[in-house]
Amino acid sequence: DSKPVAGGSAEQKRTPSVSFSVEDSTRDRDRGAGVRDEDAQPALLWRAWPTPEFPLSPARESKGPTPLLLDGTSIAFEHGRQRRLSPLGVAFALARVFELGFPAKVLLPSWMAGEEHFYPTFFVGSAKGVALWQQIRQTLQEDGLLIVLPDPNAHLPKESHARWYPTRNCFKSCSDALKIAGLCKQWGAALCSNDFEQFLRLVVGQKNKKMAEIYDFVSRSSVLLAFHKNQLHLILDSQGRGSSLETLILRTGER
Repeated sequence: DSKPVAGGSAEQKRTPSVSFSVEDSTRDRDRGAGVRDEDAQPALLWRAWPTPEFPLSPARESKGPTPLLLDGTSIAFEHGRQRRLSPLGVAFALARVFELGFPAKVLLPSWMAGEEHFYPTFFVGSAKGVALWQQIRQTLQEDGLLIVLPDPNAHLPKESHARWYPTRNCFKSCSDALKIAGLCKQWGAALCSNDFEQFLRLVVGQKNKKMAEIYDFVSRSSVLLAFHKNQLHLILDSQGRGSSLETLILRTGER
């Protein structure tokens, strides 16, 4: 299992606001606008803000802003306009969350932490997008903001037909979804993601009550996201299942 490291102190003085609304056209985005020279230092986006300390204790034992677990692939896919993974989306999202004062960490499936170069067509800008993502991932790791989910193939031989591989329609395995749900429950965290298919796959065609409870828990412990240009917006689940911004501000044992 991963062993995340909490971020820095939240007591630092905030720096002036940074604009995250860089103009870009659909054509530029499709051609790989996320890898232009002016975007060479994406880490400066989130480092412009203090890093709130991520509480590694259950919600019933602590009070304060709800910690957020950012679904890296879902956020990158949303910023890539649901066509490809846009690495800069993760940087913009983390910067916005820190600007709002929420502690957060980025969740990644194992293939995005060392095997991304095998899947260049998944990324905006293809090979250049992969290189940009590797830079962002390395900086996230240096800043203690990264949680890499366990490899779903760790116990399978290389020749096994049961091995799981990502596709353009499925970036995470069922074991990833189970681990994400477990981390949300362990830390009393809210999941920032638009990918509920990963949890539906746990319950479709099954009569497993535990799986249904997991889906219900994640549905109630989540917040959706949207991008307007490069500005992240946290939004309610369209069915009213997710966490409202008000409930995210202060978490208590009664949440």
